[in-house]
Amino acid sequence: MKCKAHVNLAIGSPRRHLTRVGATPPRDLDFQWTRCDYERMQSWPPYSLIAVAVVTACGGAGRSAAACAPPGDSVVAEGVTEYVRDSLLTPRPLRFLASVGSDSALPEAGRVALQDKGPTYLYPVDAAQQAKVRAMLKQKGNFPTLVVFYRGLTQLPDGRAQLRLHGQFVGGANDGAPAPPRVLLFACDSARWHPAGAAPDSGR
Repeated sequence: MKCKAHVNLAIGSPRRHLTRVGATPPRDLDFQWTRCDYERMQSWPPYSLIAVAVVTACGGAGRSAAACAPPGDSVVAEGVTEYVRDSLLTPRPLRFLASVGSDSALPEAGRVALQDKGPTYLYPVDAAQQAKVRAMLKQKGNFPTLVVFYRGLTQLPDGRAQLRLHGQFVGGANDGAPAPPRVLLFACDSARWHPAGAAPDSGR
C-alpha cells in the first residue's frame, strides 16, 4: 500500500483542498489516503500519543497565561466597582469623592467607575479646597459620601494582579470614619482579567 496520496490533500476535507486547482481525485484515492493514515496511527507507540497530549496541554496553558496584557485601566475600573459595592461598607455610600493631587490619587479609570455608581466629585489634597467641597456636599444633602484612595496596582509572582484601595467617609454623621482597606485580586483567563477574590489589606 502506498501512502503518497495524502500529500496533495488537506486533512479534514480531501475533496475540497487539492493542490492542483480543478483536479478531481479518483474515488480510490480517498480510500487509500484514509487507510494509510489510519495504519500509520496504529503503528505509533502508546507513549508517543501520551507525550503529544502532554505537550499540547502545556503549550495551551502557556498561551492562555500570556494572553492578558499587563493589568491596567480595566482592572482599576472593575476593582473600584467591586470595592464600593462591598458588603463591608456601612453605611452604603450614595455619592463619591475621587482623591486627586496626591500619591493616593485615583486613576482616571477609577473615577469613571465611581461616576457609574453615583454622583462623583473631585476631592483635592488642599485643605481649603476640601472645605469648599464639604460645603457643597452639605448644601446638596446629608447623604453618605465616600472618598476612595488608591494604594497601587501590581502583578504578583504567581501571575495574578493585585489592586489595593481604601476609603473614608466625608461629612454627615459618619464624617472621618474609615472604610475597610481591601486587596482585590484578579486572574488572567480567556485573554482578560477577571475578579479572583478580595481580602483585608493590612499593609501600609
